[in-house]
Amino acid sequence: MKNEKIKELFIDSGIHKRWHFTKYGYYKLFGSERFLFAHLLQLVATIAVVFSIFSLGVGVYSEVAGFQARVLFGFTVASLCQSISELIVGNFVLFGKLILAFLVFIYILYL
Repeated sequence: MKNEKIKELFIDSGIHKRWHFTKYGYYKLFGSERFLFAHLLQLVATIAVVFSIFSLGVGVYSEVAGFQARVLFGFTVASLCQSISELIVGNFVLFGKLILAFLVFIYILYL
């Protein structure tokens, strides 16, 4: 009886419409715009990688000594944006890998 009442309260509250259940548990949906937001974050990550590679080329060509920090910063921003994008979409394994890459870039950047 108690479980049925809890189930009715759960369905009546509409939580199941705002939260999505995966095998990892519940996470909050950002509505129908979450895939658009994830796509925009991936575009930001792509732009950061392109600017990092461009900065790498300019730094090597002009023999500037301080370009490594800009390149690593671009890769750090790209890995952070990509990991947040994967978290929003719900791919938690790839999110874990990308957040580790982000932490490695932060460690190298501030070493």
